[in-house]
Amino acid sequence: MAKSNKDPAEEKREAYAALVKPGDAVETPDGNVWVVRQSWLSVIEIASARRDEHGVIKPDMFGQAVTAVPVDFVTKIADALPGLGIVAAVLGIVLTMGKINEPPEVLGHSIGAALVGTFLGILLSYGFVGPMAVNLEYQAKAQQHMLHVVKEVLAAFNSGFSPLLSVEMGRRAIPDDVRPSMEDMEGGLRGKK
Repeated sequence: MAKSNKDPAEEKREAYAALVKPGDAVETPDGNVWVVRQSWLSVIEIASARRDEHGVIKPDMFGQAVTAVPVDFVTKIADALPGLGIVAAVLGIVLTMGKINEPPEVLGHSIGAALVGTFLGILLSYGFVGPMAVNLEYQAKAQQHMLHVVKEVLAAFNSGFSPLLSVEMGRRAIPDDVRPSMEDMEGGLRGKK
């Protein structure tokens, strides 16, 4: 039997790439469904390229920057809304000055409309868009944690560790507040509840 000239790690990467293709849906144990945007081959190459000389995976700053971009846009919109409310109030007062000879009822209505612009700017900023930006940031961080755990497991397995040790390395990458115990993890792997 002829021996392959390929590197064993390269053969593993090709085997992973054959399992999952871009566009496939993958269901996680917690019931979430993720659509694969790139093959596992590129994920493994990224994870193995991020290891230092001691085999420790360095944090991937590129993934954090890409996830933060939409959150920053929504935060900037929330920060700009009170300013737009002030501009609306100033324009309303300028229009009111054009009606200075009108009776108080007309002036009161015009001043009230100007103040509504200020109120709407503050309400939209602090009541809706700002909290939405914070929620998006929390969701992005949760997704980053999940992808980091997957990257750790795949990189460990790609480095030649057994599946059980690879999953243990992934368990250690889970944030402390949601990390399962080692016994829970082993029970889950063996099918025990």
